[in-house]
Amino acid sequence: MTIDSFKNLAHSSDTQTGAISALALESNRRKRDLDSGEDAKFIQKSKEAIGRYHQYISTLSKIHQFYQERLDCLREESGRVAAYIIYAKVIRLLNFAVLGLEHRYWDVFMLLRPIDEAVDLAKYFSFCSADEPATSHLRKWFRENQSPKHEVVRKVWGQKMDAVLGQQEGNSEQLFRVLYSKKSKELHHTYNGMWENHQTNIVGDVLKVTGFDYGPSSNPRKIWEVVSFFQSSIWTAVTGFAICFRETIPLEQRHLDELLALDRYFRNEG
Repeated sequence: MTIDSFKNLAHSSDTQTGAISALALESNRRKRDLDSGEDAKFIQKSKEAIGRYHQYISTLSKIHQFYQERLDCLREESGRVAAYIIYAKVIRLLNFAVLGLEHRYWDVFMLLRPIDEAVDLAKYFSFCSADEPATSHLRKWFRENQSPKHEVVRKVWGQKMDAVLGQQEGNSEQLFRVLYSKKSKELHHTYNGMWENHQTNIVGDVLKVTGFDYGPSSNPRKIWEVVSFFQSSIWTAVTGFAICFRETIPLEQRHLDELLALDRYFRNEG
C-alpha cells in the first residue's frame, strides 16, 4: 500500500464507520467483563503484579543507595557519576509509575518513554570515555545543563549493541526505534489513545459516549494491559543498572547476582 492510498483510506467514511464499530465491540466486551466477573480477575492480577513491582524497585533502590559513599557526586564529573545521578531519577519515575498504577491511572503509560530515555542516557554516559562526542555531551550535561537528544543516544547505543551481538549495523537501532515509537503515542496525544479512557453505552442500535475517566480508569482490562507492559520498563532499568555499573563502580558480586536473577526471571516471564 502506498502512502497516498493509505491516506485516502484513512480519510474515507468507511474508516470512520469501522472505528465506531470497533468502539461498539469494545463497549460490549466491557459489559461482558463486568457481568462475567472478569473485571475482578483483572483487578486482582494487577494488584499481585504491582506488589511484585514494589519488591523489584526496592531491590534496585537499595543497591543504588549502597554505593552512594563510593562516589563523589558533587566533585567527580565522570560518566559513572552522571549515570548514578540519572539512576536516582529512574528509580523515582518507577516508583511514581507504580503509584499511578495502584490508583488505576491509564496515563502511567506516559512515563514509560521517559524511563527508557533516562536509562539510555545513563548507559551512554557510562561508556563515553573513548567516545569524543559523548565526552563533549557529558561536559555540557555537568556544566551547561544540557542533555543530548535521545536520537543521538539511541544511535550510539545501537552501534555498540550491534558490535557486541555481531549483528549487521543498524539492526539494534531499528529495534530501539520501534520500541521508542510504541512508547511515544501517549506523549503525543494521538486521537486513538484518547479513547482508552472513554465510557460508552449502546442505546438501541446506536453507540453513545456516556463519559470519560477524569481520574482512575473504569476499565480494569485496560489497566491490566498497562500493568503488564510496565514490567518491561522495570526490566530495562534493572539490566541497564548492571550494564552501567558492573565495571565502573564496580558492583559487588552479591548485588550483581541479585540483578542477574531478576533479569533471568523477566526473560522467563517473557
